[in-house]
Amino acid sequence: MLLFRFIYRWWLVIATSLYTALTIVAASGVTPQKGPTDSAIFWGFGTAFFGTLCVIDLVAKGYIVLTPSQKKAIEKFTSRCSETLDSQVTVFGWPSTTLTDEMRAEIVRLGLEVESFERQAKRRGLRETRSLIQAYSDSAVQFEAWYPHLQRFVAEKRAANPVPEEKALSAVDLAIRRILRPKIMKAERVPQGGWFEATIITAPLAAFSLVTSAWPASYRHPVFLTPEELCEWLRQYDDPEHHLWWYQVQWWDAQLDPRHLDLMTEGINYTIPDQAVPMVIRWGIKWGVTAGGEQSELWCVDRDGHETMIGDLGRIDY
Repeated sequence: MLLFRFIYRWWLVIATSLYTALTIVAASGVTPQKGPTDSAIFWGFGTAFFGTLCVIDLVAKGYIVLTPSQKKAIEKFTSRCSETLDSQVTVFGWPSTTLTDEMRAEIVRLGLEVESFERQAKRRGLRETRSLIQAYSDSAVQFEAWYPHLQRFVAEKRAANPVPEEKALSAVDLAIRRILRPKIMKAERVPQGGWFEATIITAPLAAFSLVTSAWPASYRHPVFLTPEELCEWLRQYDDPEHHLWWYQVQWWDAQLDPRHLDLMTEGINYTIPDQAVPMVIRWGIKWGVTAGGEQSELWCVDRDGHETMIGDLGRIDY
């Protein structure tokens, strides 16, 4: 019995380890020209797993006696293996879908919905979900760095160019306000992206009171600029590449007698009445580089401020 225990204690461990290693290498067929196939890795991993179970069973039955230091090393090794498997997108075709406590805590800190990331993990795996959380974390860093600058920029612009009262607006500005009012009131709201996201809302000064009264209650960090001011801000802002936006944009604009009207209306037949000026009305939303859309219409307005819609210029989806 002592000899049997000795053989199992040493040789079975050595033999099982060698067999497992040789099986993985032989089954995978790894060469400098050819990497392992999924099937080969699967069978190699399966053999290794089965061999490990045999060793565990022998340990449990007392044929292999481990010292306390060996047991501690094995526990540490299995714990690290578990963490490694949890961090992978799939394990031979089976998704790893359980969010770690660390991931959940970061999602909550960012003000995002844990349930949506759980669904993401089930669909795409844990690796892509972890990358998405990291992207939101990076975006939060950008928000904390740039949002105070944006607030100061807005304060400077409003001090230099305050919002006029409605009674001080010109006839043309009142026409712009009337055109934009229903579009602002019925506009789609941009999806919220957590605590670390600003919403930049742009409109002509004639319509500022409309957007400022409708939007602050809807968004966490609303910022109001004119279209020209937004262009100026974007020239100052150093936008890092390949990251989630820390801001979203929603806009309404009225371009009176635009320079590139021929390009905007290419292929569209229209007639501008005498004594009237063409005006392109644009509105849309955008969150990120490839999400959102814009609609536009062609209007005209005469000197007395009477507006007339000429036609629809279409919609663009990003």
